[in-house]
Amino acid sequence: MLIKIHTPTFPQTNALSNYVDAKIRLALGLYRDKIRVVDVFLTDENGPKGGNDMRCKIVVKADRYPLTITQETADDIYDSINNCSHRIKRAVGRRFDRALQRRKSHAGFELMEQSSEQESEQESDPFESQPINTGAA
Repeated sequence: MLIKIHTPTFPQTNALSNYVDAKIRLALGLYRDKIRVVDVFLTDENGPKGGNDMRCKIVVKADRYPLTITQETADDIYDSINNCSHRIKRAVGRRFDRALQRRKSHAGFELMEQSSEQESEQESDPFESQPINTGAA
C-alpha cells in the first residue's frame, strides 16, 4: 500500500507526514493487500483567514474496486486527518465486505444449484426399484 501525501496550500512537515502515515496504516492495515494507492490531500481552504477550513480528502485505489473517497473539514488539520481516517476505514470496510458477501452469495447459489441437480439425478421412480410380488410361492 503506497501512501501519497499532497499539501498544495501549505508546507509539509515530517511530523505531519508521520501522523498521516500512521493514521492511514492503522485505519486501512486490514486491507493493505487489496489497496494499491492511498492519496491524502491536505488543504487550507481559507488560507491565513482562519476558521473551520482545514480539509483532508482521502482517495483509496484498490485492485478490482472503484475509488473510495472521503473528506472532512475541521479547525485543526490533525482533527481533520483523524476524522477522515475513521470515515475511510468504515467506507473501505463496507465496500470490501459488500463485495465479499456478493461473491459468497453467488458461490452459494451455484452450490445450491449443483446440489439440486445431483439430487434430481439420484431420484428415481419408487415403483421401479421394488420387486413385483405375484403371490405365487
